[in-house]
Amino acid sequence: MGWSAYYERHESRPCSPLLTKALAALRTHQRQAVDLGCGNGIETQAMLCHNWAVHAIDSEPEAIARVQKRHSDMAGAPSLLTTELTAFETLEHLPSADLVFAGFSLPFCRPEHFAKFWGLVTSSLRPGGVLAGQLFGVNDAWSDNKSMSFFTHADCLNLFATLELLQLQEADSMGTSMQGPKRWHLFEFVARKPVA
Repeated sequence: MGWSAYYERHESRPCSPLLTKALAALRTHQRQAVDLGCGNGIETQAMLCHNWAVHAIDSEPEAIARVQKRHSDMAGAPSLLTTELTAFETLEHLPSADLVFAGFSLPFCRPEHFAKFWGLVTSSLRPGGVLAGQLFGVNDAWSDNKSMSFFTHADCLNLFATLELLQLQEADSMGTSMQGPKRWHLFEFVARKPVA
């Protein structure tokens, strides 16, 4: 089952509660966000509705098209959306951001590129800015997929060594995916760049 079917299935889901937590943790006064792996654009739209400038990134052309369509449907909305069609592995630059949101997207960066990508993400945060998203753990059912990145709890702590870790919630349990039953091993996080 491809990304198109995934987008259709999740088209009417509510905005992620993690985004609300991330916004509450901000210690900046600007409104520049990056949505990494924007998918069908639900979180991008939520930020745009609150007058955030959002740079939405995805490697799937359909995702970018869906985000642009959502934005065009917002009657009278100011032009605060920019988009970028690229894979995380080829990303060379990110705009300075007060918020970087990565809803279930970070694991899809190839492991041999993850360290460089992570450095780019964390360096894009302004002081007081927030990074929120999920990482997959080594017990996840997909952990044999060598094109994806998986982490131990200790790995996660190392990733956030230069940030203030506000939340790191681990879940390891059976659930479902679009392919059927699946073991999910997740680390959901909210982290903030220290204010110097």
